[in-house]
Amino acid sequence: MRDTILLLAALGLVGCKGEPPAAPKTEPSAAAPEAPGEADGPATPEPAAKSPKEAMPAAVELLEAGREPRRTLQPRIAPGRKHTLRVEVENQIDALIGILQGRQVPRSVTFTLAVRTLEEATGEPRTFSFRVNAARTVYAKDLPERARKSREAALATIKGLEGSYQIDSLGMVREVTMNLPSDASGDLAGIATDLEWALRRVGTPFPNEPIGRGATWTVSRRVEQDGVDASELATVEVTKLQPKRVTVKIAVKQGADPQTIINPGAFAHAELVVFTGEEAGKITWKPNEAFPRSAKISSTVTKETNHQAEGKLVNSVIVTTRTLTIDGRKR
Repeated sequence: MRDTILLLAALGLVGCKGEPPAAPKTEPSAAAPEAPGEADGPATPEPAAKSPKEAMPAAVELLEAGREPRRTLQPRIAPGRKHTLRVEVENQIDALIGILQGRQVPRSVTFTLAVRTLEEATGEPRTFSFRVNAARTVYAKDLPERARKSREAALATIKGLEGSYQIDSLGMVREVTMNLPSDASGDLAGIATDLEWALRRVGTPFPNEPIGRGATWTVSRRVEQDGVDASELATVEVTKLQPKRVTVKIAVKQGADPQTIINPGAFAHAELVVFTGEEAGKITWKPNEAFPRSAKISSTVTKETNHQAEGKLVNSVIVTTRTLTIDGRKR
């Protein structure tokens, strides 16, 4: 029981509030959508090697080319180009751990990011640096004082945070890195995880073929989602195509095979039983910019695990809901 309470605390959850999350169905369909190289099961990387999500390129399959006029839409971003934008991530976690139920007080953080294409970034993938110029939040009325102070400290630390990410020739974001302190608090790590999640969502892989309005294609790839090595299948549709910008609608499904994962807090490891994820939203791009002009994406991930605590097997169901809003308009 003590270890279970510690895990609830590590997740930033408060007990006995709201309805418990529904346990996911343990049907074969909950397994990962098949991605290239998936038939033999998920790869287990060596410690020094890139993880499958980084080593394996996305596979893009064009289903419908769309109406005329058509054109190719791969990003064309000049080295040295700078861009400033606002990224807002809302986060809500519900958990059922053993017999204890918890809910995180909702967290919403708005980041102001300065993004720059590195001068030396020639060829593919293209590398971008970013800096968090500001990070702010609106505190919930029921947020405990201790949690408020922890969040204030985390926001103060994350201001000035620097990192980088890559966009490959298809438009996929890869290899997000940031200089987070090794002794980062749980609140700081959670906010940084939300930012990394947002950065990984901003890439939209486009087909090599010329496409027009109404074009539809699928993208299959490996991702790391909430500590899980998962497969993802996205369906993308062009809803608006203008001379200098394109708007797409996305629908994503995620799944994963059973595996050992690392949990925050009291338990070093847990066995994944079921993992499912869904995302949906719209993104508007200008081909010569490193970030979307605007985006609105919602995501729900359900993760069921088993772990040992005080000699007993404890089942956990954690549901994480996120919403991403990007405003990249010039100011």
